[in-house]
Amino acid sequence: MRNKGFFVTGTDTGVGKTLVTTQMGKAIQSENISLGIMKPIETGVSSSLVPTTLSDVGLLKTALGVSDSIEDISPYRYQTPVAPLLASRLENNPIDPKVIIEAYQKLTRKYDVILAEGAGGILVPIKNDYLMADLAKDLALPLIIVARFHLGTINQTALTIEAARSRGLDIEGIVFSCLEKDQPTELEKYTPEILEEIYKTPVIAICPFMGDNPKANFSQKNWENKDQTAFSYFSNWARQLTK
Repeated sequence: MRNKGFFVTGTDTGVGKTLVTTQMGKAIQSENISLGIMKPIETGVSSSLVPTTLSDVGLLKTALGVSDSIEDISPYRYQTPVAPLLASRLENNPIDPKVIIEAYQKLTRKYDVILAEGAGGILVPIKNDYLMADLAKDLALPLIIVARFHLGTINQTALTIEAARSRGLDIEGIVFSCLEKDQPTELEKYTPEILEEIYKTPVIAICPFMGDNPKANFSQKNWENKDQTAFSYFSNWARQLTK
């Protein structure tokens, strides 16, 4: 089986990329597909926080039950909660994309599918001449765009789609993340169909509200008990890999 996967990006920071990536991963694993994960760069995370589910990489590792080292999953981690370029400068630890690509290639030799979660949005700078979009292109993975329901989502998502297309990136689809109770509202529920109609990009899943602080108390068992119906697109996708 040839290695496949997705690069998960967002319309903004804090839109629920890690929760969505985890739910995608559980749906893929439900089809007995071997899954590797990456969070190539994480900022705003201390060394003591990294192993816990309060960090993105810690949550992914715990919830999806992977045994790979933190260094392979997330080669660059910074305490400063800013864009990777600035964090790397402030902490005097520049990012070498080749290190990330080598870690990715190591994982591809072990797993059938890789999910790589970006930091922030597609135009977030990693180096002054290298953006998150460039990393997605170097990994040759189609995008999953994570958006949230709020005023301005159509514009933010459209900008992400346009930026991705202009750089020759393939977009698999959009996943909406419900970050508040009772979402989508009566008005917000029209947002996905408008984006599909105008930009011809499918909305392939809506991640339900998962609590006010889902990272704080989720273990692998908690995630296994979550309803995967909303993410059936990915279990169906994984099922096709074995045919």
